[in-house]
Amino acid sequence: MKKLILAVFILAAVVAWGQTASFVDQVLSQNRARYGDTAYLVLAAAGVIPDTATADEAVAYVAKAGWAKDPSAAGPTDLGQFSYLVMRAFGMKGGVMYFIFPGERYAARELMFKKVVTGMTEPSHPLSGEEVLRFLGRAAELKGGNS
Repeated sequence: MKKLILAVFILAAVVAWGQTASFVDQVLSQNRARYGDTAYLVLAAAGVIPDTATADEAVAYVAKAGWAKDPSAAGPTDLGQFSYLVMRAFGMKGGVMYFIFPGERYAARELMFKKVVTGMTEPSHPLSGEEVLRFLGRAAELKGGNS
């Protein structure tokens, strides 16, 4: 029952961003989330890029903004990459260590502290598509409540 509720919440959140059910199914089926899909979802959810953009355009935006070093749309997404992308795209403030050393490691720790990310502690942990959508939903909810 929990999985059904989670799936409905994720689907509703992503559809609100203008995505089709087939794209959501594609992301949910990824055992290792593709960075291009992750970048697109995060940037579209944060309103940084239009929902009509592509994954390649999202990755190009990330590279131009300097939020990742040589990002590859086809490459996998890990917790650190995802966390840093969320912190930057949503304009989230971090703690002292993130303020001094902004990057993937302390972004991941910050999102763990904020309970956006649960169940893992290593920034190098590869994320599944389901985890990306679940954590992104929590980040959007957190940011929406703090606006």
